[in-house]
Amino acid sequence: MVVLPAGVAALVAAGAVTALASTAVFYTMIAKVNRKLPGDQQVGYAVLLPAKALQIPLVYQRLCPEGRLNTARIALQATCLALMVAAAVLVRGA
Repeated sequence: MVVLPAGVAALVAAGAVTALASTAVFYTMIAKVNRKLPGDQQVGYAVLLPAKALQIPLVYQRLCPEGRLNTARIALQATCLALMVAAAVLVRGA
């Protein structure tokens, strides 16, 4: 069993929370896009292939130019990355 120092565990937990928040924001973007698209062009939630996932932010910016969800998603992903890198650095230094 691996035992992490409390600080590392806190960083990993915070990183996981920001990753989940980023995912929630992404699915909110899909919902907003789907509200503005006709039924036959709507994006499904179940299977997100990489090509489709890359298109969502572009379509969101086109259909919701005043929307800030994509900026929030990117900020959350960057925060997640920073937290996980910090945890890795602490583990490596321990």
